Amino acid sequence: MSSFRREYEKLWQPEKPSSLSPDTLWLCTMNCVLALACVFSDRLGLDDSKDMAQTLYGQARDLCPLDQIDQGGGVARVQALLLMGQYLQSTSEVNRCWNVFGMAIRVAQGMGLHLSEVNNRFPPLERELRKRCWCGCLVMDSVLAMTFGRPMMIAHEYYEMDLPVEVDGEGDTSRQQPGLLLFTHKLKLYLVLQRILRTFYQTKDSGNCGSMAELDRQLHAWQAQLPDALRMDIDASPSPNTPSTSSSVSSSGRPRHILYARYLAVRIMLTRPSLAMVARSSSADMPGIPPLEQSFARSAAETCIATAKYLIDHIHTHLVMDTSTPLGASWYNTHSVFSASLVLFSAQTIPALRHLVVEGRHWDDGIEVMRLLARRFTPAQTCLSIMESFHRHLHQHLAQGPIHAQQTTNLAAQRYDEIGVGFLSSVPGYFSPMPPGDWFDFSSFSGFDDAFGQDSRW
Repeated sequence: MSSFRREYEKLWQPEKPSSLSPDTLWLCTMNCVLALACVFSDRLGLDDSKDMAQTLYGQARDLCPLDQIDQGGGVARVQALLLMGQYLQSTSEVNRCWNVFGMAIRVAQGMGLHLSEVNNRFPPLERELRKRCWCGCLVMDSVLAMTFGRPMMIAHEYYEMDLPVEVDGEGDTSRQQPGLLLFTHKLKLYLVLQRILRTFYQTKDSGNCGSMAELDRQLHAWQAQLPDALRMDIDASPSPNTPSTSSSVSSSGRPRHILYARYLAVRIMLTRPSLAMVARSSSADMPGIPPLEQSFARSAAETCIATAKYLIDHIHTHLVMDTSTPLGASWYNTHSVFSASLVLFSAQTIPALRHLVVEGRHWDDGIEVMRLLARRFTPAQTCLSIMESFHRHLHQHLAQGPIHAQQTTNLAAQRYDEIGVGFLSSVPGYFSPMPPGDWFDFSSFSGFDDAFGQDSRW
């Protein structure tokens, strides 16, 4: 960042202007940085923030025409595309965001950024820059796959690479960079996430209890090697009977809070398939699973529910109750709260788990957070509508009697076809085996098509 800041400061130097003219890709990057600054700024009104950010992004897009992405530019072009995609995450342009990140990945692969043997040919500073750009591609590939429910674009073998070295923009390894420290450990977490996605969400033959246990071990290993600056004082396997609280991580600074929320979101992704296992095993209408797997699935489901409560508590605390330590981007918080809330909603539909969510406080807190997020982030409005609709219709269903898994599974699958890709694209993290779609009956939801029609997009 120091090299970027130095170039930025040159823009305001009066002497020798002809020798200080930056190239168009650098100007594109600067406009993207400023657009993101507007998105995160609390000094601008909501309308002013959106308008200014959109103007800056428009300038960046004009400086980096997408039909010229194959005309050189090196790592700077990958950086510009990653920042453009990062900005688009804050908008309702889901497909454009997905496509821009896809182009960034393809350009990076065309330059060999994914190959260690190619990167090692470059001097140390340029080598680290190439590695960081590729790591940015890895992070966004796994995050978008989780958020949008779409396939990862990068093959698993290219996720295994040397991590960036803690070196600043001048090549100095003696100066620590807190931002890079957070990025490195977040990258390690997302390496586990991509394995979770490939095992449970992106194959027809999804993983079993053994796979879940192995991935849980990897999450524990990631947590154990965190440095003190990022270490979280949390129960590695929270008990559903333990009062959920985020006070244990409430005084250690923003990076720790962000990483804690990301960890909980990944842990939900890992344990969430166990809800479907419990639903199937507790239904007389569906084939059961072996007793030992039932016990494992029940324990994992309880952990999933407890983790969802922890996540909602944590985000609610720092977005509603105490805003002194922000938790990062609205789009991450929207996905996290929506995913956690769907876990709680799903538990309500499973008799064997319903006693764990009778309180209802976390669901109400999740809706409160989503209302706050919806003021600044348009997709959160869609999530809020879905959550309110689920809440309303859940009580109607429960009032009519128990929900049977086999009866509702076929109806849910039929409902997927009726809603279409447009609706699935408008709901973050909504892909199989995502509760409640595996067993809950959407077919009687009145007004569903009006709220989320065939052509709906973020």
